[in-house]
Amino acid sequence: MLYEDDGSSFNYRNGEWMGIQMEWNDARRILSLHLAPGSRLLPPESRSIVVKVAGTTRSVTFVGKPVQVSF
Repeated sequence: MLYEDDGSSFNYRNGEWMGIQMEWNDARRILSLHLAPGSRLLPPESRSIVVKVAGTTRSVTFVGKPVQVSF
């Protein structure tokens, strides 16, 4: 999981944090990304994520909805 909060307060205790859960399926060579349970998308409303696997690079924009990256 990629975890993010404001880095300066205890607001994460009140639910102000974001987790992007990542799951790798080796047989299908797919990385799935989705919001972790209990978290919510924090500003900015999108995240550009660069994924590198075995010399192959893929870029994806995460906007809070599940997304898959194929290799």
